[in-house]
Amino acid sequence: MKSTSRHYRLILLTSCIVVNLLVSLYTVPALLAVIRLGGGNSDDKPSDDRRPQSSLTPVSSYIFSMTADEGRTGRRWKRDELAYGYFLEPPDAAEGRYCDHMSPSNQTLLILVCSAVENIDRRKAIRSTWGDAAQLTAVGARLVFVVARTDPARSPPGIARRVMAEHRRRGDVVQADLVDDYVNLTAKTVASLRWAARACPRVRHVMKSDDDVYVDVPALTRRLEQERATQMSTFGVDDASAGAFIMGQVFDSARPVRDRRSKWYTPTSIYPDEFYPPYTSGTGYVLGASVVHRLVTLIDSKSDIPRPFWLEDIYITGMLAAGFPDVRLVHDARFNFRPTLRASSRRRRPGGLVGGRTTHDEDEEACMYRDAITVHYLTPTELASLWRRLRQFRSLATNCTDPDL
Repeated sequence: MKSTSRHYRLILLTSCIVVNLLVSLYTVPALLAVIRLGGGNSDDKPSDDRRPQSSLTPVSSYIFSMTADEGRTGRRWKRDELAYGYFLEPPDAAEGRYCDHMSPSNQTLLILVCSAVENIDRRKAIRSTWGDAAQLTAVGARLVFVVARTDPARSPPGIARRVMAEHRRRGDVVQADLVDDYVNLTAKTVASLRWAARACPRVRHVMKSDDDVYVDVPALTRRLEQERATQMSTFGVDDASAGAFIMGQVFDSARPVRDRRSKWYTPTSIYPDEFYPPYTSGTGYVLGASVVHRLVTLIDSKSDIPRPFWLEDIYITGMLAAGFPDVRLVHDARFNFRPTLRASSRRRRPGGLVGGRTTHDEDEEACMYRDAITVHYLTPTELASLWRRLRQFRSLATNCTDPDL
């Protein structure tokens, strides 16, 4: 009897051990999977091979979506038609009459300022300085700000409502139907060019600019007309073909950035070549209207074109433009001009005027800025300050010698 009882206890103990082993086999992997999905300890930092995904939320209409096998960039290409509609646009744009307030012979330039949706203060600063509508009209130019949809995960509260009010009050905002994100800038720029071709079909030139840039529009329009004349005299083309150029700060033999810490890091899985094609800086470049129409037609044709690349200036003015052998990249050092780097290195005498006369530093700065077409990396406050100084320097610049650019 005692032997039978001991036998039962041994069976019961063995059964418990077997059950615990089975539970462990199923439970431990499940717990590990949950931990991996949850990201583990909230204090852990992301590894060097993965960027936090909250800043690049995957959306079905994105050109880019997240994947772990593209390294730290977290970018993967999807085949995309780059075809986006518009939530908001100014009156008369759909009918191709946005630039028709100017005479047909004076539709010289349409400026597309690509602006982050939340940068209302930057757009306000541009309107009150170089982007003043009356001053633009006087030189045959028109301006529009191109934004995209807000990202609910990152945009400030109420920004969508404020942009809608800005559109109704100012009438110069285009909102493309894609999420506003740095890696979507190629899609945003293509949407801008497509809108320009539809809204201002008779304009001669189209400029793409960032919203932290100062543009001397009168100087730019003079430079564009000079280039058209040069094209006709040098190459013997007619007026219709004289706009076959892209003008700006041209980079040649630029290398992709392979440093994972850089904002412009591009792994070999995305761009394997050692050099980029020649391209113009995306801070501000100008295309002849014929080039804009040809680029839009090429993209819309769904022909064999390079797949969209996340750096828009390299893609549009480099990869796509390379398909047009007759389109020239025209380098001008007055684009992305940085005269303050030299002017600020010298001490300025207080007051600005000595005995009723300007100081040497002011004369020098006036001459340096005289021929600048675009100046980059300006906050709204810096833009307003530069605008005031340039108006003061305008009379001083008449004494400048020929610029050595």
